Amino acid sequence: MGFRTVSWHRLVATTLALLELGGCTTATASPSAPDPIAVVEAWVAAREAGDIDTVMSLLAEEGDIFGIGIHLDDNRERLRRNFEGQAVAGWAIEETDCETDGERVTCRYRQEDDILRRWGLALTGEHRYAVRDGLLARIQRIHDRESANAVYAVTDAFRSWVSEVHPELVDVIWVDPTSALYTTPEGARAILEILDEFPVP
Repeated sequence: MGFRTVSWHRLVATTLALLELGGCTTATASPSAPDPIAVVEAWVAAREAGDIDTVMSLLAEEGDIFGIGIHLDDNRERLRRNFEGQAVAGWAIEETDCETDGERVTCRYRQEDDILRRWGLALTGEHRYAVRDGLLARIQRIHDRESANAVYAVTDAFRSWVSEVHPELVDVIWVDPTSALYTTPEGARAILEILDEFPVP
């Protein structure tokens, strides 16, 4: 799956149109700063479009993104590679019931990719964003326990199966051995190539 380029102006216009339709509850924003929900919506839209340059441009230099301090050595590139892998795997995020409290935005989420769709699974839970000066300074993700348990049970079984059937791919898929699945484009492609072989439990 190639990356599609989506202009910042188009993302913001789309986001503001959604807000005018009442898709989320918003607080009054400072006229000098973008509406926090508009920033969140633009970031989610860029991720779904595979526009990784825009994804990265919306992250603050000192941001804490999913527990990763992106100002530290190599962490910004690590995140970029992770998002590129998600684009390869057809990552999709649905944010609903968004609410703001000043610079904070909280949304319910449902996320999946071609791998989870093949297994009939999705991750659900809550995203907590902090937006400062039009950029995402912090993102926390809290999975619902039931969805996480279902996904991790299958990913654990998949890892065991890969170790037995395709041991040469273990280090390609799990560059980060603490991650449940891929964290790079190469890892995502490797999974997609063998996905139909795996007997889903």
